[in-house]
Amino acid sequence: MKKIYKYIKIFFVSISALFWGSCEDFLETYPKDFLSPETFYETEDQLDAALRSVYQILASYSLYGDRMQSELALQADEGFNYNASPMGNVRHYNVSASDKDIYNFWQTLYKGIDMANVLLENIHRPKDMDEKRRNEIKGETLFLRGYFYFLLVQHFGEIPLKLESSKTADDGYELQSPIADVYAQIREDLINAEALVSPIDEVGYGGRVSKSAVQGILARVSLFMAGHPLQDQSKWKEAKLWAQKVIDSHLHELNPDYEQVFRNYAQDKYDYKESIFEVEFYGNNEPPYTSGGKVGLNVGGPLYHKDQSATYGVSYGWVYGVAWLHNSYTEGDVRRDRNIANYAFNTKTGELIDRSNITPYGRAARKWDRRDESATSRVRVFSPQNFPILRYSDVLLMFAEANNEIGGNEDSTLMCLNMVRRRGMSIPVDQDDAFVDIPKGKSQEELRQEIRDERPRELCYEALRKGDIVRWGIFTERMAFTAEEMSRAPGWGTNARRAYFTNASARDTLWPIPEKERGFNKNLKQNNGW
Repeated sequence: MKKIYKYIKIFFVSISALFWGSCEDFLETYPKDFLSPETFYETEDQLDAALRSVYQILASYSLYGDRMQSELALQADEGFNYNASPMGNVRHYNVSASDKDIYNFWQTLYKGIDMANVLLENIHRPKDMDEKRRNEIKGETLFLRGYFYFLLVQHFGEIPLKLESSKTADDGYELQSPIADVYAQIREDLINAEALVSPIDEVGYGGRVSKSAVQGILARVSLFMAGHPLQDQSKWKEAKLWAQKVIDSHLHELNPDYEQVFRNYAQDKYDYKESIFEVEFYGNNEPPYTSGGKVGLNVGGPLYHKDQSATYGVSYGWVYGVAWLHNSYTEGDVRRDRNIANYAFNTKTGELIDRSNITPYGRAARKWDRRDESATSRVRVFSPQNFPILRYSDVLLMFAEANNEIGGNEDSTLMCLNMVRRRGMSIPVDQDDAFVDIPKGKSQEELRQEIRDERPRELCYEALRKGDIVRWGIFTERMAFTAEEMSRAPGWGTNARRAYFTNASARDTLWPIPEKERGFNKNLKQNNGW
């Protein structure tokens, strides 16, 4: 087909993918050829293999496997891409409709949607299988399709809704659907999925869709609908409802050690109480386990000296911190130095250098420190580290935000907010602390700001920040603020890297519809400003 789906193999689905079975086995190997639905989808195992290939879309390098961590500038105002050249791309907010990373993002997600549609259309075919498992596969597939659309509508606005698989190369050119209609379909897919998937304690780990994962993402979707551009105020209540369901399940709790959360991602250790849904990567990217990612390379700390790369692997240090984020942490908050490195490496000797006294603009993001990786899994240019899509701390903060917006019980709002703050200071989350806790008696606006301030401290570099400041309607304000703050930093005010912030404008709240897609589909309208 000469448009969105032109690279999709019509009637075919790849069955090479991650193994989403036991926590111990992690992966299995499957053939990389393509099989026709007319001969495939005959057994439960074949449905499961097709489902795994839909999951694998999340791990693609166009998405969480690489580009979403640094090259798509989703960190927005909480960091900048340190690689100042070339400047003509999305990672520096110097975007064009021909940007290859934006095109690959669009194309990969629509490929996943088409694969999900094929699976849903064939879910009934195996005659001899457990119906509970059939429903689980259907629910997981619906969730993934809805989540793919959620990523698309966030970044492109009005997009084509494709709810049936491509049948011929001459399928019609789809019109774009209004943003509200896309969100309505996302909600429908996720609500249907929530009734079908299993509780997370039955699933046993965060690499697979569970009831908690669906509920948590429904809370996130509701927050986006309540914010810009829809501003559907009724969705605040829904956000609270879905976050409350995760909390009331009593299946989740904050890991008492913030740093351990990220050591677990580095060492393939599951902690579903904290990490509700994560994208899985594994090992050295050599057969049969060709599923290494780039997480540790992109946000794993400063660039290692070449002599160390064989020991730790490479960290490119693409994303560096900013002053406002670094300075927002209270002294003693362990999240600051975990998230923004206070060290570098001597480029000649490899010796570690203390950089705790230099400007934050010279410090790399290090949330997924490569030194935490198991020695048996390390390889120079691939990382086994998993990447979180949803953590329990995010659920607590989403509940606090939604509850505050609807004027809900102040104690509940403060309880969720203060639990996250206490964990950051390494004190028990159920223990009141006059120094750490936000006190009672603040206005709704004051609490709104406290919650907005806490989200980047907790969730920075997890590909969430741009979405937050866009839905809050403060994207241009925040980018301008950070540009001005950076201009006052000695040695950085005229640096080309500051262009990351000064390039940003109101049009960047959405990406351009890819030029190639508009060439294939003449019905596609370009977004404003592009």
